[in-house]
Amino acid sequence: MDGPRKVVASMSHPTIKHFVRLQQDRVYRQQQQSTVIDGRRMVQELSGCGAIHIKHLLCVAAGLEVGILGLPGADRVSFVTPEVMAHVGMCKGLRQIAEVQIPPASNGRMQHVVAMLGLRYPANIGNILRSALGLGWDGAFIGASDMDPYSSKVVRASRGACLQLPIRTGDLVSLGALAQELGDAASAPARIIVADCAAGAVPLPQYL
Repeated sequence: MDGPRKVVASMSHPTIKHFVRLQQDRVYRQQQQSTVIDGRRMVQELSGCGAIHIKHLLCVAAGLEVGILGLPGADRVSFVTPEVMAHVGMCKGLRQIAEVQIPPASNGRMQHVVAMLGLRYPANIGNILRSALGLGWDGAFIGASDMDPYSSKVVRASRGACLQLPIRTGDLVSLGALAQELGDAASAPARIIVADCAAGAVPLPQYL
């Protein structure tokens, strides 16, 4: 690197406010089409396999050069103090936080889609998304009033699976429309089974 490295030490810096808002504001995330992943390990794992596009990477300034740190490729890199990093990440000990691009809601033809409605806990959504990704499914559908799939808690719980699957949101009517769309694309009726703790597993039209 040429010249001294600038280090952000103010929590009121525009970049820091931007990262904090991405953590806290669902509407802002949608407007920016960005979310955040925290922790050096997850940033490097997802970047290393080409699963994410890093718009902006925040790193703790620790007197090490970029090459030694092994930083993943990013459009922009900023260095911050440990105190500022703790403020952005809402916890201590983090070394890296990345702003990443939210993937498009559709990724071509989809055959297997996992749908979730009425889920409120990030761990539940994250585990289901991880399972869907591991099974090689093509996307996910999440209730519009449920937990934001791109909140930092879901990103963490899913280990970044939410950034590797196309995700749509909506209500039961929207889910029915998605089923019709999938059926039209496959030239065959799409069958969606709803798993409900009270009603059991029933076809979607019967559930409606």
